[in-house]
Amino acid sequence: MNSELIQPSTKASDVRRELIYGAPVLAYAGLIFLLSSTTTLTYVIPSIFGFDKLAHFFEYYILGFLIRRWLIAKQSCFANRHSFALTVVIGTLYGLSDEWHQSFVPGRHATLWDVLFDSLGVITAAATYPMIVQRILFWKKFL
Repeated sequence: MNSELIQPSTKASDVRRELIYGAPVLAYAGLIFLLSSTTTLTYVIPSIFGFDKLAHFFEYYILGFLIRRWLIAKQSCFANRHSFALTVVIGTLYGLSDEWHQSFVPGRHATLWDVLFDSLGVITAAATYPMIVQRILFWKKFL
């Protein structure tokens, strides 16, 4: 029997998988970094306690969703088994680094409140990802 048929993945499929699942994570993280670098954003989004925190929550919810999707798609038992915890750690560390980055941008400031809401968004995304995917697959049967 041909040994190539036994192997479940090839280098080409691994690269393709990383592009499909990993590239959106990097692109979205880059967008967050870009938005954190602008001083005009502070004038566009009002800093009312609640609205800006809600923006942080949803911004990092999307990041958490993309991270969990990427980790589950990896061909690693460790990444699959610990995808929830890894998503929370990666997303929270990125939120911390983003706030640190903002501390160097003129007109922007870093707060632990923002990191808290970033983390809550990532945790919520990591927790709801399986349910959302399951519902999408359920409804796909009827389309």
